[in-house]
Amino acid sequence: MARSSEMAASAAAGSCAGALTKTLVAPIERVKLLLQLQSASTKHLKQIGTPYTGAIDAARRVYNEQGLLSFWRGNVSNILRHTGATAVTFTVKDQFRNFFLPICEGKNPKHMRRRKILLASFLSGGAAGATATTIFYPLEYTRTRLALDSGATKETRLYPDGLRDVIRRTVTVDGVAGLYKGYPVALFGIVLFRALSMGGYDFVKGEMEITNSAPIYKRFLAAQLV
Repeated sequence: MARSSEMAASAAAGSCAGALTKTLVAPIERVKLLLQLQSASTKHLKQIGTPYTGAIDAARRVYNEQGLLSFWRGNVSNILRHTGATAVTFTVKDQFRNFFLPICEGKNPKHMRRRKILLASFLSGGAAGATATTIFYPLEYTRTRLALDSGATKETRLYPDGLRDVIRRTVTVDGVAGLYKGYPVALFGIVLFRALSMGGYDFVKGEMEITNSAPIYKRFLAAQLV
C-alpha cells in the first residue's frame, strides 16, 4: 500500500512538473513545428503565404499576425497527453513487470535471475509506453494540427473551435482511424524509449544499490545516467 501511494505521488508530481515545463516551452515547440512542417501542408502554405525563413522570422510573424496567445495553440492537447500518458505509464508499469517477471525468471539458476529480472523491467517499460501511447495518441495528433493552424481570426483558422473541432472534422472525413495517422512510427519510438529509460533506470538502481529510501540526489543521479 505504501509503495502504491509513493508511486501515485511520484506520478502526480511528474505530471505537474511536466505540464508546467510543456507550457513554458510551448512557444518554442510551436515555432519548431511550423518550420518543420510548413511545406508539408497545402492548406498551411495558403494561410501563411510566404514561407518562414527561420525561427526568428516565424516567431515575429506569428506574434504580429496571430497574437501572443497563439504561441500556445495546441498546448492544452499537449498537457492532457503528457499528464495522462505519465499517469498511465507509472500506473501500469509495475503490473506489466509482475506479469513478465515469472515468465522471464522461470526456473533459471540463481545467478541468472538478476538478468531475467532486468529483462522484465525492460519489457514492462516498453509495454507501459505502448499502452499510454495507444490511449493518448489522438491528443498528439490534435496538438500538431492546432499548432499548424496559422489563421489570425476565427474566419481564417482551419480549426476555430480548437481541440473539439479537430476531432470532429477528422472523424467525419477519415473516421476514428484518422486520429491515429503516424501511430506505428510513434509507437515504435516510444516503446524503444520507455524500455531503455525505465529498464535502464532499474538496471542503474541495481548496480548502484539504490533503494526507494535512498537520498533524493542518488535517485536523481541514477535517472540522469540513463
